[in-house]
Amino acid sequence: MKKTFLIITTLLILNNLQAQHLWKISNGGLKKSSYIFATHPYVSSTFLDYKSDVFKYFNQTGKVLGEFDSQDFEGLKVIQQNAFLAGKKSLKFFMSEEDFRFADTFLSENAGFTLESVALLKPQFVLALYKEQLARTFPYNKDGIFLDAWFQWYASEKGKAVGGLENLGEYLKYSIDTTSIEKQVGEMLNVMKKNEAFKQLFTAEINEYKTGNIHALSQNDNALYERNKKRATVIENEIQKTSCFITVNAATLTGENGLLKTLESKGYTVTAVELKK
Repeated sequence: MKKTFLIITTLLILNNLQAQHLWKISNGGLKKSSYIFATHPYVSSTFLDYKSDVFKYFNQTGKVLGEFDSQDFEGLKVIQQNAFLAGKKSLKFFMSEEDFRFADTFLSENAGFTLESVALLKPQFVLALYKEQLARTFPYNKDGIFLDAWFQWYASEKGKAVGGLENLGEYLKYSIDTTSIEKQVGEMLNVMKKNEAFKQLFTAEINEYKTGNIHALSQNDNALYERNKKRATVIENEIQKTSCFITVNAATLTGENGLLKTLESKGYTVTAVELKK
């Protein structure tokens, strides 16, 4: 009987740890608590229809911090510039004629645009466009803005201050694939040629996020640790001045190198908050 009770209790604890999207940051000399909300780059704001309780906590804060300030229009130009191949080259320069035709047809049939129309982009950005189009085929993503940008837009609509954990240069450092164009082409073609398997993994990852199994999405490398130390310093500076609602990619939050642990190491208490519809 005791063994059965222990198993049930353990499962309940694990479930509580997994089914999570929001955390409260308190203590550490704070006058008012701040909050961290886990986002996913390919889940839109319509997801919040099922997590409407989040606005109770959102409304308690004075500032919204995203991965970067999505209203930094000069910075966004930097991303756009980094999206294009050097020397105005076309992907035709890096691909065989057969592979280019295959990818062109694939995108036409599966994403609503052709490779020819985006051939000046680096493969990683072509792949990102495909993922966005794939995400939009899911019923819960057909409308709305993807979460991180949406929270910043909504904050502006409500008159809240908006900021970013990184400037665009820092964000690009961690987000842009620095491998060769040839390797990026290989990854892009691999996704297209094994599309059914890719879609299953892509869908499974989003489902893990939606159900709150954030631990399943965790990254855990040294680069993430260094990144989170810097972001935790930015958060500390901001939350000591005002309460913040912080939106961060779920994959960078949990685990030993995750942002939550990094904030705890600075003396803050990070507590899971249960969200109801």
